[in-house]
Order: sequence, then C-alpha cells, then structure tokens
Amino acid sequence: MLLVPTFLLAQSSTSSQPDSSANQVLAARQDSILHTKEVLSILSDIEKALGTNSAEPITKHFCNKVHLNLRGKANGYYSGNQAHYIFKQYFEKSKFSQIHCSSNFTERNELYCSGNGFMLVRGKQVAIKVYIGFIHTNGSYQISQFTIY
Repeated sequence: MLLVPTFLLAQSSTSSQPDSSANQVLAARQDSILHTKEVLSILSDIEKALGTNSAEPITKHFCNKVHLNLRGKANGYYSGNQAHYIFKQYFEKSKFSQIHCSSNFTERNELYCSGNGFMLVRGKQVAIKVYIGFIHTNGSYQISQFTIY
C-alpha cells in the first residue's frame, strides 16, 4: 500500500535587495512547507490505517462534522464521534490493498487526496476510488470528507 503525495509549491525569485513582496512569498513558502509536513503525517496515518484495517489512525484527524460516503454503508454528515464508530464498523468488515493517492493544494489552500485502490468485498477484489477532503482549522489540517466508492 502506498500513498504518493504530490505538492505544488510556489517558487520565489531572489534579488540582491529583498523587498516586502519577496519576504511575503518566502513566508508563504515556509508556511506551505510546514503544512506539507503536517499533511504528509496525516497521509502516513491514513496509509497505516488502510494497511492494518484500523480506523483510529484516520478518525483521530476527523473534524467536528465529517461527510462520510462509504461504499454501500454510510452517506451523510456525522459528528466526529459518530464517524469514528461508523468507520470502525466499516473497517472491521473491509480489507484494503494497493491504495495510491496524490494530493494537491487548491487555490484557497484547501487540500484533498484522491486515488484508486482495491478492497475485498465478499471475497472478491473490487476496484475503488478514494477521496479525502481536508480543511485547515484551529491551526491544523483535519479531515472533513472521506469517500470510498
């Protein structure tokens, strides 16, 4: 199982005299690098969860209200606590393999991870798509949407 993140970071130009716009670009780039490390950590937790069929490494990153759409099991908005129990039950019955995701920042600094993979359903390997939406709130990224279809 492998999550392969891809981030597009703005490149800054250098000049002999730093001006305020160059400093702003540098500060924004440093913020992006910090966010990238945080998101890589979350993606690592997601990889761990899917590899071990354990909900906890994912659900600890849920925000207060999460939209879940889990192939044939749940579809709607749930509190973080409700989503944890729904996820736990789903993971007890599902086996995942070969999940590959790529991640990108959108224009508003929101993040998503989408990808493909396989899971066992009634003993048969079935192709799936995964979409994970993040929001930046309270100083960190949290999962706001998790879809498996």
